Amino acid sequence: MKNILIVLGLLWTMTSCFTANYDHHEKSFVLETTSPFDITPIITIKSTSSEEIFVDDCSSQNDLYAALLNESDLELRKEIVGRISCQSTLAAIARQDSNVEVRKLAVNKLSSQSTLATVARQESNVEIRKIAVSRLTSQSTLATIASQESNVEVRKLAVNKLSSQSALATVARQESNVEIRKIAVSRLTSQSTLATIARQESNVEVRKLAVNKLFNQSALATVARQESNVEIRKIAVSRLTSQSTLATIASQESNVEVRKLAVNKLFSQSTLATVARQESNVEIRKIAVSRLTSQSTLASIARQDNNVEVRKIAVSRLFSQSALVEIARRDSNAEVRSLAIERLH
Repeated sequence: MKNILIVLGLLWTMTSCFTANYDHHEKSFVLETTSPFDITPIITIKSTSSEEIFVDDCSSQNDLYAALLNESDLELRKEIVGRISCQSTLAAIARQDSNVEVRKLAVNKLSSQSTLATVARQESNVEIRKIAVSRLTSQSTLATIASQESNVEVRKLAVNKLSSQSALATVARQESNVEIRKIAVSRLTSQSTLATIARQESNVEVRKLAVNKLFNQSALATVARQESNVEIRKIAVSRLTSQSTLATIASQESNVEVRKLAVNKLFSQSTLATVARQESNVEIRKIAVSRLTSQSTLASIARQDNNVEVRKIAVSRLFSQSALVEIARRDSNAEVRSLAIERLH
């Protein structure tokens, strides 16, 4: 800071007068001339800490800025902006130039978060606001734009750059536009927030996205049991690992496809045996039997199930010679008997 004051003192003795403004976002002083002979900010003193000071001399670009102000040809003006690197000069162009294309070019070269925030909030042209937002990294500024910006596309861009879970949660819960809510949910990782959205969101597609990001078993169990939409229940079941929850769904779920998914994820032999014996749907019984390893249960199903295909699956998994001999002698179906004989050795 001492060095900054020395530089300020030296500049103050020059013929021109200066105004010093501190940019809190950029941690820098920008000195602007009040002399009628100079037309641009001439120097930026940047400090990343009390020990590091960098001086960005913009005075060499005074002529370029003067040429820009005096030039009427658009292509030449754009070329001039392309040669300007001084952030304070670019900021002035971005805020004050009357031509949209020139302002676009200037904003595309800005790195100052405070200036970009100003452009994103105050610029009348949507395309320029979009450019400014695309260059923003400040989460607080992006959150403000995501909640207050009138243009849907600009809000989308802002939400797509948010990483703050609290800001994303606010957008996901409060945003009126479905597509923006979907973007917010796709960027969420908070299980509690995703669980709330999965339960309370009115739009099916948004709920699907939320459930597809859940791994919390209690939250998935709630969705699997209570969700009205079959496709969402299927997504929840496909992400479940809890055997007790899967067993409950396998026995109580009204939709056949959801029950199939649940049984296909079961490995508890007692639960699979219950399904294989009690399930009314043949396809689900076949899935349950195909996952059984218990020889006593397989032998019982091979002898007692009334469906030939289910019995075949049971026999194909048997290696108990006594059970196979019994089936080969007594089963009413020739195919089942033949399969049992093939497995004898």
